[in-house]
Amino acid sequence: MKLWKVSLKDVRARGDKALIEYTEKFDGVKLENLEVTEEEIKKAFDTIDKELLEVIQYSHDNIKKISRKSKLEMIFLIRQEKWSSFGASY
Repeated sequence: MKLWKVSLKDVRARGDKALIEYTEKFDGVKLENLEVTEEEIKKAFDTIDKELLEVIQYSHDNIKKISRKSKLEMIFLIRQEKWSSFGASY
């Protein structure tokens, strides 16, 4: 079994504890917990390059649009498939 599959199963089974262990193992960072405080978030926003922040926001917006469009297309295809069984044959 591939390492990422084993890791994913472990994280599903053990949650945050597994994430903390994998972060230390693969990233070399020892975390006490996974929570980010309001102060840490504010500090990150205050120190991030504004142009980088704009690029991240632009990417975020595009991903949401694509995701929404994909979901709508999937719903349409499912409905279309269901409706096709009710149509008349020619």
